[in-house]
Parts: sequence; C-alpha cells; structure tokens
Amino acid sequence: MVQVLKSTSFVEAHGTGTSLGDLIEIQGINEVFCTSHTPSHPLIVGAAKSCVGHTETSSGLVGLVKALTSFSKNAVPGLTHLNEVNMSLEIDSSVVPMHIPCHTAKLKRRSNEPYCALVMAYGFAGTISGVALEAPPNSQSQSPISADASLPLLFVVSAKTQLALLAYIQIYLDFCREAPVSSFRSICYTSCIGQEHYRYRFACAVKDMKELIFRLEERLSSGSQNSSHLSNPRIVFMFPGQGSQFGGMAKDLATRYSSFCSILTEYAGLASSLSGYPVLCLLLGTPNCKMDIDQSQVAQICIFVYQCAVSKWLESLGIHALGVVGHSLGEIAAAVCAGAIDFADGARFVTARASALKADPSHPASMAAVAAPETIIMQYINSLEVANLVNIAVFNGKESHVISGMAAAVDLVYKAVKQDRIRCVKLKVDQGRWSLRFLRIAISCCFPGFHSCCIERGLPGLLEWLEDRESMFKPLRIPFFSALLGDKVSSNQYLHPGYWIEHAKRPVRFMQATSKLGNDKSLNVVLDVGPQPTLWSCMQSLEVTDKLLLATTVKQGKNQELGLLQALAVLFESGLTVDLLRLYGEHDEAFQKITVPTYPFQWQRHYPTFLPSRHAIPGPMQELQSPDFTIKLVPAENELLELLHDHRIEGRQVLPAVGIGEYENSRRSNIRPRWLFQNLPERFLCRERQLCSGSSRPPDAPYSSQAVMVGVPPIRIVSREQVYSSFENNIHFGPAFRNVTQLTMWSDHIDALITVPPSSYPRLDRIRKLDPCLHMFGALPQFQDIPDSMHTDGFFLPTSLEGFMLHMEDLPSEFICRYFLPFTITHNYHHISIALEVLSLSGELLVSCKKYSVAWLPKGVVIQAPMSSSSPPKWLRNTGQQEEIGPQTPLQPVVQHKTIAYFGTTLNVDLLSPFATMASEAIFVELSESDLQYLYISPVNFKETDVSLKNAPQDLHHQLIGKHVSVVLDVTLYSSPGSDSFAALWKHVLWLMKLTMSGKFHVSRFVVVSCLSSPTGGTHPITALPGAGTIVQGILRVYRRESGLMRDIVWGLDLPRDLSLVAISKIIQNELAVRYSEGARSNSMVAYRREPDSDSIV
Repeated sequence: MVQVLKSTSFVEAHGTGTSLGDLIEIQGINEVFCTSHTPSHPLIVGAAKSCVGHTETSSGLVGLVKALTSFSKNAVPGLTHLNEVNMSLEIDSSVVPMHIPCHTAKLKRRSNEPYCALVMAYGFAGTISGVALEAPPNSQSQSPISADASLPLLFVVSAKTQLALLAYIQIYLDFCREAPVSSFRSICYTSCIGQEHYRYRFACAVKDMKELIFRLEERLSSGSQNSSHLSNPRIVFMFPGQGSQFGGMAKDLATRYSSFCSILTEYAGLASSLSGYPVLCLLLGTPNCKMDIDQSQVAQICIFVYQCAVSKWLESLGIHALGVVGHSLGEIAAAVCAGAIDFADGARFVTARASALKADPSHPASMAAVAAPETIIMQYINSLEVANLVNIAVFNGKESHVISGMAAAVDLVYKAVKQDRIRCVKLKVDQGRWSLRFLRIAISCCFPGFHSCCIERGLPGLLEWLEDRESMFKPLRIPFFSALLGDKVSSNQYLHPGYWIEHAKRPVRFMQATSKLGNDKSLNVVLDVGPQPTLWSCMQSLEVTDKLLLATTVKQGKNQELGLLQALAVLFESGLTVDLLRLYGEHDEAFQKITVPTYPFQWQRHYPTFLPSRHAIPGPMQELQSPDFTIKLVPAENELLELLHDHRIEGRQVLPAVGIGEYENSRRSNIRPRWLFQNLPERFLCRERQLCSGSSRPPDAPYSSQAVMVGVPPIRIVSREQVYSSFENNIHFGPAFRNVTQLTMWSDHIDALITVPPSSYPRLDRIRKLDPCLHMFGALPQFQDIPDSMHTDGFFLPTSLEGFMLHMEDLPSEFICRYFLPFTITHNYHHISIALEVLSLSGELLVSCKKYSVAWLPKGVVIQAPMSSSSPPKWLRNTGQQEEIGPQTPLQPVVQHKTIAYFGTTLNVDLLSPFATMASEAIFVELSESDLQYLYISPVNFKETDVSLKNAPQDLHHQLIGKHVSVVLDVTLYSSPGSDSFAALWKHVLWLMKLTMSGKFHVSRFVVVSCLSSPTGGTHPITALPGAGTIVQGILRVYRRESGLMRDIVWGLDLPRDLSLVAISKIIQNELAVRYSEGARSNSMVAYRREPDSDSIV
C-alpha cells in the first residue's frame, strides 16, 4: 500500500469551493499521504472545478478527463484564478510535501514507473467516490519487439457510399504521401482495428509505404467501379490432395500467428503420437528433421494436419465454410471441416489408410498425367488391351486426366501417347515431387496405383478397421461436393465406411464435382486452403465463371503470409466480417495506433440556408418590416404560349430558363435555384431578376477552349429517339423542342448535334437553340451507371451555370454542344456537374460554360398539388392510399422458403400458418423478458407440438447456416415503450436483425406484423403516443436500407384487432401475391383497417 501511495503523481481533488470543505479535503489527503512523498517529489493537487464550475453528476468524469490529459501532456494545469497571493493560509502543507499549482506543473516520474493519479468526486448526501488511474507504460523505457520491415500487412478503408470511399482513399493517399515512412505499419494497424467498417470497401496487402501509395493510386484510377461485385460472400473451402506438400509449408503462418501455431502444434502432436512421424518438424521445416516429407505415408498425414489446422484457424477469424470440396486425400480434411468426422478420428483414419494402402514393391504401380480428352485416352487403353490393368484415376478437366495402374501397363500407354506428341508426364510420387508447371493437369492422389485395381489387396483390412469404428461418423453440417460421386451431398447425410472404400478405389471426378459446385447459386466464393494453390490453378480452366476463386497461399518459395493477406483483402472488400483485431493480435510485433484521417462525411445542404449566430450580443427588440415578396406578373405573348405546348413538365407548361433570361434582358444574378410554374395561357409568373431555373454566374477570367481527342472512332452513338426516350413520363418535348439530332461519345467528351429549323419568331428561336444545351443534360446520365429508380422516380433539372459566356449573339441553325468528361457526381448521384462549349460546325466558339450543374428532383416536388385552404396546415402529416382488397392472385414464389422462423411472445398459429404453406421446417422463438428460447415445430400442424422450450439462442445461428430462412416478427401483443416487456423486446429485435445481417444464411423474407401501430389519418385517427409496434416498424426501415434488401423481402404489416383466421389468411396471401407480382415496387408498409360501422377491411 505504501508503494502505491508513493507512486501517485498527483491528486485531482473534488474542490468543494467552500472554506470548510476545502480544508476537510486537504486534511484527508494529509492523513493518507503522510509518509509517501518528499520535497523533491511533492504531491501535486489540482481541481478542474476552478475552470469549469460545478458540473454536478458529471463532475467525476471531468476530473477523469483532466487526469488522462495530464498523463498525455506530462503536466498538470494550474488552478484558474489562483495566484501566489490569494492562497488560503489555513491550508496545511507541512504534513505532506504538497504542491497546489497556479501555473502548469510538470509531472516527475519515479525511475521508469508509469504515472499514477487519484481522482476524487463527492456527491450529495455524503456520497464519495474515487478512481485510481495508471498511465500506459513509458514507451521510451520499453524495448519493443523489432519487426521485419519486409513482412506484409493488411490495409483497409471503407465508407457508406462509393463516392465517400473514393474521397476517403484520396484523403488517405494525401496523408500517406506526407507521413514518415516509419509510420507505415502503424497506419495499416490503425486502419484495420481503429475504425468502423462500412459497406463499400477497399483492402490490400502491402509491404511498405511506397507500395501502399501505389495501391491507393491504382484504386483511384479505377473510378467508381468496385473491385468486387459480391455483397454477401458465401464460401466453399477447397482441400487438395497429396502433391502440394513441401517441407516447412506451415512455417510462415506459424511464425507470425500464435493462434494458428497453437492449433497446428496440437494437431501435429496428436498425429505424431499415432504415426510416429515428426509431423510438426516437417511442417515447420526444422533443419534437424531428417525424414523426407515426400514419402507417401508421411505426406498424407502432413497434408491432412496442415489443412485441418488452416480451416480451424480461419473459422476463428470469422471465415466460415458453407460448403466443402476435396480432391482425393483432401476429402478427408473436407469431411472434418464439414463435421462428418472429428479431427482425432480423422487423424487415426488417415494413419490407418496410409498404412493399409502403402505401395507394394513386388507389384509396382505407376501413374501418369495426360493432357487429352477422356475418349482419346480410352482409345489408347483399349487398343493396347490393358483395360484390366490401367484406368483413368483422376478427372481434373476436359483435357486433364491422370491414369493409374500396373507400372508396365502404364508405361505402354505413356509411350504410345508420347509417340503421338500428346503431352504426358509420369508421376514419380515416392521419389519426389514433379515440377510445379504440371500441377495444373496432375494433382497427385497418393502413391502410384491409387484409385485403381492396384490397391485391392489393402481394402479388406481398411474396411474392417472402418466398420469397427463406424460410430465415429456423424451427419454433415454443411454441403459436401464429393469428388467420388461427382455430385453434391447435402447436409445431415452420412459418409459411411463404404464411401471411403470406394473413395480409395474409384476415380477422382473432380471436374464433375466442381461442375455441381458451379451450378449452386447459393455459394459464390471458392477458397483453396492447401499449402500451395494447386486446386486454384486447376479451377482456372473449369467452367466456374460466376464464382470468386481465391487461395490462402502461394507457390513454394514465395511469401505464404502475403498470399493469405491477399485473400483476406478480397474477402473483406466483398463484405465479409473478418476479425482483424484478432488477426493483428496474434502477431509478436507491438503495433501502435496513431492518428489517421477521419471519415469524409458527404455533407448535404438542407433548408434553412441561414443560421443565426449563437454569439450575437442581444439588443433591444425592434419590429422588422417583412420583406416584399410581391410577385411580378409579366404578360405572355400568344406565340410564346403556343410554343410552350411543346415544353411541359408533369403535364404543366414550363417556360425555359433562357426564356426568362430574354425577358429580363439577359441580366445575370447569383440567386438560389427555383422553378416557376403557372397555369397558362393567361399569364405566367416570374420574380424580378430571377431566372426560371437555377442561377448563373459570369466568368471570373477570360475563357480558353479545351482540347479533345481527334482521329479516334467514337465509343457510342445515341439517336434522337434514344435521347428523348430518357424523358418519357417525366418531361414532354414536342416537335419544336426536339432539336438534338444525335449524341456521340468519346472517352473524353460527348458531342450533341443540335439542329433548330428557323421559324417566323427569331427571338423564340434563340430560346429553342439554347434550351437543348441545358435541358439535354437529363439524357446524358444514361452514359453513367445511375440507379434505374432515379429515372423512374424523378428527373434531372438545371441548378446553376458558372462561368457562362455568350461569345456570339446569334447562333446558327445547326451547331454542336460539347460536354467534357468526366462528369462530377456528388451526393449519391443527386448532383451532377460538367463543363460545356457550343461550337459551330466549323469549330468556332459560340458559348462557353466552365461548370454546368443539374440536380435530381423526385416526382411531385416540382409540380405540387395546391393544399386545400379549408384545412389548417400541419407540420407533420401521415398520408396513405386507401385500397379495397382485390381478387387474390395465385402465389408463385420465386424462392422456396425452406425454413420459417417465427419470433413472438406466444405462438399465434392463425398468424403463422399463411406464411408457412411452403416451409419444410418451422422454428418458434419465444421473446420473453428473460433469455431467448426456441424449439422446432411442425409446419403442418402447429397445435400438436408439446415440445418444451430447451434450446439456447446462441445455437440458433448454427442451425440456420446455409438455409433459406423466412423471418416473421410478431409484435402485436407488446405494450407501450417504458415497460419491462418492451425493454426486452428492443434487445431481442436488435439481436435478430444483427443475426440476419451476419450473411451466414439467406434471408428470403423478413416481415414485421404489428397491431394498430401505423397512423393512417382520415377516418382512422393517429394515436397519441407511439406503441412498441410503431417503433419496431420504424427500425425496420433502417434495417432494410442497411441490409440492402428490397421491399418485396423486408416489409411491415399492420393489422386491426380480433381478425378471424380467414381474414388474416386472406390478407397475408394477398400481400405475398402482390410482392411476387410487383417485386421491389411493392409498398414497404401496409396497414389494414376496419371501416367504421362495417366489417369490411381496407
């Protein structure tokens, strides 16, 4: 205790600020620290209250923050308002050498011990609390573990939108260019564990700052195109057979990652005790290990141990297999990963298998890889009459096979094939590995003669061994793509002893197994976990085009850790949640977090545009005159009214911006954007000095024309019909305004050929010529990857012209409007800018604009229906469309919902049964005030189940892995917020949404059913307070946006009370049918209500 008191550097006192309270606190400090300090190391006493005042309940936190800041600054600030004169003489500093600073006091450290502080806080009614703090160890006194500068690290960055990601990468690029090279490893570490990870991501494995800068530049140059098109990676682990092994194949990973080293050591120890081989020494490449890893029996055990250890370690990092595929020996490791057999039993099986099926020198066998189709190889075998001695043992590809059998017979086939100049390689497995250049066509199986008649003599003994231990086989936890059957083995099935006997004798149909894998749309990533990427190389030639192929390693002799990190980078970019904190925590290197760039928020400006100053000095109140908002009426000429019949938005005649400019005598003003509309033909509205659309700003400097590429063919040509098809259902351009003849696109610009036939009104012709230069921007976004919903739900309208200049007063009847690429796209495609020029056909500059901008507006914003003057305005209104329940559409689901999970306080069979018509299994999860419990029930007759609730919720996600799940969340019985039941509901709902967003199973439907929670207005009044259902329905909208699921999958249903089973079934069947037919256009929230004095439902 005395040592603890001596190490206390300062006390952050409460500082009551009263003459009695301060003396009592000083007396307590004297009694505790009476023998701990010396004049050379006095006890510093400070108080933040002198600066911030009494912060009541947060006073202790203020002191805590001050103490932590003092640690980082190596100093304690002086007391505000205290000086050498006004210090109280009653304070006794004689008992303890005490220093109460009025100026900043530097902290003194005792040798290399960390700083310590005591923070005191006194509450009302005698409540006293204190916290003892210790600063982190002195970094200067530490001897940090030196890091090999050549070792690679993972760097990641993410954002909520694609544009924000590009902005973030640019900020990081500027930051890295200025940062010292020595901070490289800290930057990578902080990017991985110091920031939250969002949907849009970039990741790379790099060795130094120079390479990191290069990768950031490379990503920026690719623009908005994402490097990965996956959003929910579902991974298949791939396990190669013998032939990919080499001495020390686990050394790189075991040296760098402590958890992997522990798993490897445990597995290798068990395998060594069973086989007698120094497995760990072989895997780590220990110099004093004299045994050859290429011996067939040794290689089988080492390959098995390595692959099991890697798959187990990857799962600890959050990389879970949802399917497995193996090649020959690799199928045993795949079975362990799939849960069909424990590792210990698998190790015994591999050891017994290697011993039982070892090579017989008296009957030599051989294998050869042949680069030819199956039919050609069989022709050689049959013509040489050796079909009973040689067979095709491995089907790796259409022209990649391995033959196996008696050595003399294999030699005959080999010589005949070579004589016809067909590529063929004999595989000398026991004598050493073949060249890696042949691995793509020749993936070894075990020893010569494997998967042929040559091993028949050893099979009876192996079968007897397996049958004696049949109980070790368990049902598959995940799908198993069998290279023996060339087909998919579903979960919950067994791989019985007979399977493994046939597995050793029959051919390896790897090509057929991967074909089945390629047809499985529920899996999209194939990850090779072997010591070398042999199967990854083989898969390149197979037709698995829609799968992302990755490998955790690289070829022998290269950095194996780099291969792993490159695979993790791609998985991270694809949206997988990798435990990066655990990954970095396994290094022996002492990483340090540093300050890195913060998130580049994509600010959007909303009204009001002016905020009053918070620091203005209040003065006497004065009555202010209201600004004059008188609207100036400008008479419209008959010819203009006739012209505007061909220029309408949402059915209303609109005067183009250039038309207002003509009437205002081409005045330029820098004003806020606003569109003006009015029923014509009598008069149209405009405000004095205001343009019809947006604002204009004159150029600040003389304009110089931009250069473009010449002499190259265009990338794309868009006809007049295609141009104006972009405006259908939004903006109507009649013949008088359909003046863009063609759009021609190059890599750096787009040319619009505009032809305006002259009319009898030259002034109006000027409007018709300038108008397509501005409003044709609505057609240009078709050159960009803009969401289709933006075209259907709204349109682009001009907002501003910067640097706009007319170089010629008169424009010809035919000219070119040139838009310079690229577009500047911000605010998630809601705002687009570009520079443009208007040129004559001979190239003379007519008009220039340095920046022309448009903004996207939803339908109904530009043209708004007038509000009824009889009803008072409301600042918040809920609106809905009342519809009768129409004839029921036959339900034809796109996806079969194999599993339905019902979440609720009790099991409402009437509500569940319409959802469960197509389910093969049903799960009821009880949402109680205590922990969750769940049980399986029959989807056919729910009331007959009497199974008690036994299963724990942490096991639920394991039961749902790889399944198509339909979620129904019933909140009809919950009370209002504030109750205990609602607090429990909130916790359960967040847990459920986090579970469904984990990506471990496919969410085919997520429906929240509530009761009278949605305000509908009209004859159905709004409730005074929001209920539990209202809040859950609200969070459902956030969930839909964050998960990226559409309205036909995630939706809410609000029902009245006391509905019959028939009515509930009719409503749900109707909603399911609507979502099948309308898809993503369906309503996200539907409320059904009874009509007053009627039983009809609307």
